Amino acid sequence: MKIFNLIRSEFIKNYSIKRLLLIVLVMAISVVVLSEGFLFLDGRPYYGPDKDRIEAINNDYQQLLAKEKKNIDDEFELYYYKVELEIDKYIYKNKIEQDWREELINTIFDKLMENKIIKIYREHPEQINLNVVCNSSSISDFDDRSIYSSSKFLCESDDIDTLEKENNKIIEDYKKLLEENKYYLYLVHEEINNLHNSVKKELAQVIIDEKVEDANDFRVLNYLQYSEPRKCDSLDNTMVTFETEEQKEEYINDCFKIEKNDKIKEKSAIILYSSKHNIPHDISYTEWRGPNHRNTYTTSKHLTNKVFHLSLVVIILVAITSSGIISGEHNKGTIKNLISSPVKRWKILLSKFIYLILHMYIIWLIGLVIMYFYAGFRLGFNDLLLPKLVYTGSKVIEVNYFLYLLIQMFVSSIPVIACLSILLFLSTVTLNTAVTSSITSILGIMPPIFFYICSNFKIKSLIYLPFMYFDCGLIYDAEEWYIRIVDQFGLSLEGGIIISLITIVVLYTITNIIYLKKDIKN
Repeated sequence: MKIFNLIRSEFIKNYSIKRLLLIVLVMAISVVVLSEGFLFLDGRPYYGPDKDRIEAINNDYQQLLAKEKKNIDDEFELYYYKVELEIDKYIYKNKIEQDWREELINTIFDKLMENKIIKIYREHPEQINLNVVCNSSSISDFDDRSIYSSSKFLCESDDIDTLEKENNKIIEDYKKLLEENKYYLYLVHEEINNLHNSVKKELAQVIIDEKVEDANDFRVLNYLQYSEPRKCDSLDNTMVTFETEEQKEEYINDCFKIEKNDKIKEKSAIILYSSKHNIPHDISYTEWRGPNHRNTYTTSKHLTNKVFHLSLVVIILVAITSSGIISGEHNKGTIKNLISSPVKRWKILLSKFIYLILHMYIIWLIGLVIMYFYAGFRLGFNDLLLPKLVYTGSKVIEVNYFLYLLIQMFVSSIPVIACLSILLFLSTVTLNTAVTSSITSILGIMPPIFFYICSNFKIKSLIYLPFMYFDCGLIYDAEEWYIRIVDQFGLSLEGGIIISLITIVVLYTITNIIYLKKDIKN
């Protein structure tokens, strides 16, 4: 009961409406800065053809059109410019970039070029020497826009009439798909039964069954971002040679076996469950190991998950407001009243440490509430009301999202408590509030620096320092630095928690010994 009274007295001494409002203001600013920075990086700017490019192509087209005497290269290039101009205008108007429609458009363009070459070849067979084309070692032997550089396909075709008909069929089919602009029809056309991977096939079937039209629907993005992990490169990119077909088949089968990696299994299972149950997931990806950025999506949960990065702000706020937890008592002389009371010193120290921990939780919970509502107003509350998908026991379960956040914040707080034990130790040893505040604040901003050093300079010993784990957001986000360190040194959050617990026990024990034996000066 005495310890409880001591903790309560700490709150009475250190808390006021003014200080609480200041903490709320700082956390609100931190939430906005962190959130907007995340959303800015998550933006998908358009990098397709713009007005300047269209105008430049049109100028080249007009100049070539005005040329009086044209050879077959000019005729082909003129057609090339004309089609390219029409396609670029279409892409610019519809803001198409790097999606399924662009693939169709590129195929249409290629087939139109092939048909134009076939037409020119029919009309001017004497001017296109297939012997020269077919015997050249590379298309680089010709100019970029030379008809010879684009007519290599004629060497592989036995019947150009049939090829032209096939090209026309593809062009008409693809134009129809573009006009309909429904993603599930595109998947039907692509014949998903030819997909090698069963999970990929299931994801595609969900899109078809639900008749998902929008390519930006999260179920489509789930399908696009999923790729089966392989132990080796595809045969197109490998230098491996095989003596028999059996060896080649064995190699291919081995390549497509899913690696025994819990993280990979977890992501695959969650992505599939997400699509089947119509619940957007909140898995974070990086370019280091994951889908291309355009195939990912952002929900309110993605933004709210950034609350783990606020641990650094929490450390700094605690350092600023509570670094005098011991030294302040000495500087003000109030330590004499404490020591002279019938309360043992170890209870005084323990109450102060518990106060620091509770103070940290209050600040962080304030940040969580602000982040939760900010994400909701910014991206909508619907996702926040949906359950969190968690992979456990070889299956995916749904848990309350807010409860999940509280549990993970408790886990993430253990490394932060290790930092508080450093603060308590410094305040006790130095009896200097400014030094304690400065050193603790510096340690609070060190995690990204330590991650960078460990990742790029491969210093394994850094993973054994508790400072690496103060910002658990880096680990929860599976940031690129973290992935590299995991690959190189086997770093894990579990290991960080063990290191943090050891740090807490050792530092608190040393601090307790020093505090018990410390002389109180008059």
